[in-house]
Amino acid sequence: HSSSASGQSFDGEDSVFEGNTQDSLHEHLLWQMRLSHFTPTDELIALAIIDSIDEQGYLNSSLDEIYESLDPRIQELVDVDDIAVVLKRIQHFDPIGVGARDIRECLLLQLQALPETTPARAAAIQAVQQHIDLLGSRDYRTLARKLKLNEAALTEVIQLIQALQPGPGDGFGG
Repeated sequence: HSSSASGQSFDGEDSVFEGNTQDSLHEHLLWQMRLSHFTPTDELIALAIIDSIDEQGYLNSSLDEIYESLDPRIQELVDVDDIAVVLKRIQHFDPIGVGARDIRECLLLQLQALPETTPARAAAIQAVQQHIDLLGSRDYRTLARKLKLNEAALTEVIQLIQALQPGPGDGFGG
């Protein structure tokens, strides 16, 4: 039965499983990049940035490192500020917060993307911007004092922050 044997000869078993988490987040970002009307130069920068995003959705390289990774012909056309501009655009891709450099930036991007009418949004932004360490250590008493919030208002802030996605890439693959 040579026909059935040839059916077995495709290299396929692995290919089904190659799409790991990283790929699917990357695919999702690349798809959005293609819809984003980047200039050809910005698209090359975007590719370098997306390549530096880990499966949790965080940017693993500094802007300088991303610049260094670019083709020298592109380096002549751009500087680190241009990379920062492209990064800002990618940080507004879905999932919001992707491309953040740390948890603080990641949570801020998500909070800033919420409608301004969201209850506790302004206080949550202030908490993340200025007091991420207190949030991390769950020192809510000091946090309430610094933000001048009563317990009920602080509870709202904490709940809003806890509803955010600290690893924006976690929803992919797996």
